Amino acid sequence: MRKAIVLALILLGFCLLCFVSYKNMVIEIGPHEVGVRTQNFSILGTKGLHKKDYDEPGSYRNIPFLDDWYVFNKTVQTLSFKEESSSAITILTADGYRAQVCLDVKFRIKEGEAYQLLQKMGPGNAYITKIENETLDKARIVLGTMNSDDFEKSSVLKSKSQLICKKLRIICEPRHIDVVELEITGASID
Repeated sequence: MRKAIVLALILLGFCLLCFVSYKNMVIEIGPHEVGVRTQNFSILGTKGLHKKDYDEPGSYRNIPFLDDWYVFNKTVQTLSFKEESSSAITILTADGYRAQVCLDVKFRIKEGEAYQLLQKMGPGNAYITKIENETLDKARIVLGTMNSDDFEKSSVLKSKSQLICKKLRIICEPRHIDVVELEITGASID
């Protein structure tokens, strides 16, 4: 009887160990995510960045010390510059007035190019910071040519937002980011 209890405990411990090991050796990629895997050693495959996006939801190999994973959001994301959050863009108009501009930028990582984004921009949210900085730069350049009266004309704001979007696409295209839309949501003169 005692041997049976010991054998059952050993079997239970082994099952628990297998379960814990399995949970630590896989990564779950969700339906709105894309994963990029790098391999640190030439065991079980080639060392380095795998030139493939893991964009199908599911479980993938993640052996500790062998694999590193970087997970990105693959949906359309919105970067907002709003007055409420104190992130509105301050512009000096061509006639010397200070304008506050609120805008939204919609973007996403290009399909099948997340591994290239990782190579070019690095892990984490570095690509979002790049979009933020480039948006500020392009908005200040384009909107800084306007007179204060132009900020009240919706047709002028629309054409300027299209121009900013075009300039932003030129910058983001080689960085594997697709700028979907840029919209000026508000403007005020101080």
